[in-house]
Amino acid sequence: MSDRPGRVVHCVRSDGFAGVERYIATVAPELGRRGWSVRVIGGDAATMRRELGPIPFEPAATTTAVVAQLAHCRRGELVHAHMTAAESAVLAIRMLRRVSFVSTRHFAARRGSTIGARIGAALIRRALDRQIAISQFVADSIGEPSIVLLNGVPPNDRHPAPERMVLVAQRLESEKHTQVAIDAWARSQLRHSGWRLTIAGTGRQGAELERLVEERGLHYSVELVGFHSDLPSLMAGTAIFLAPAPAEPFGFSVAEAMAAGIPVVAARGGAHVETVGVVSDRWLFPAGDSRAAAKMLDSLGSDPTERRSYGDALRDSQRKHLSISAHVDRLEEIYAEIRWEARRAT
Repeated sequence: MSDRPGRVVHCVRSDGFAGVERYIATVAPELGRRGWSVRVIGGDAATMRRELGPIPFEPAATTTAVVAQLAHCRRGELVHAHMTAAESAVLAIRMLRRVSFVSTRHFAARRGSTIGARIGAALIRRALDRQIAISQFVADSIGEPSIVLLNGVPPNDRHPAPERMVLVAQRLESEKHTQVAIDAWARSQLRHSGWRLTIAGTGRQGAELERLVEERGLHYSVELVGFHSDLPSLMAGTAIFLAPAPAEPFGFSVAEAMAAGIPVVAARGGAHVETVGVVSDRWLFPAGDSRAAAKMLDSLGSDPTERRSYGDALRDSQRKHLSISAHVDRLEEIYAEIRWEARRAT
């Protein structure tokens, strides 16, 4: 098999910037540094252009737009799709020319909720050269053959100067259980000793969560800051990272907190057991149990030595198992296998 870099297109039908887009914006530049000719389709235009640097980018907020951009692909080019809409676009292009097709499954759900969607899902499965799952949790949930490849994040060599701050960074959607974090904070003693809770992210629950903070009388120690474009700077002042989602497919922000050496309190579920849990399960609380989460916050908040020791262990684990370098190493191996098989088939 040849290991020479080739051409690859990463595509997603999106005009936003959340976990999937962050993944692409992290992987594409690393592939570019290794000599790959990379093109990216989809995602919030301003953010993607800033994060991608010299990597060519085209916006694509609709499936039709993804198809239009993929129409420029050359025969034999490798297309890496993210989420079902982009997979469908690749399927349409393959009717015109042969391109290699790999997909990453970012969510713990099967394709297709209607008869038509299930038929489309079957066509996608047959067309795929490889399918990647971002965690064992996702692989088990989708019920299809896949390669488990945990996401990687860049190293963080900053020396943090943590303040008395607990950080939650995630989409403000119901499945993320942000209300559990607020309830845990209401039960925690940290709010009475100068600590504060910062919630970064946007979503449909934003206004509802703002009201909850007011109703619980927590406005003096809780701040919802919306989308934060420089999460590493925000993490530099973070003493504890709180991850309440009970079924997190991976947890990009959790991995970034690990890279920064920040101790993490997380729900015992989803991929948290594969990231934080491999270091210690002491700081994993039963999903939805705000009382247990509050006790863990209080315990870590009152013990700076434990925070430092646990944070260092998390950073070491991230560097060994969740580095962007190791992730792209494996990704290149998968790409090489696909390209070799494509050459044999011609």
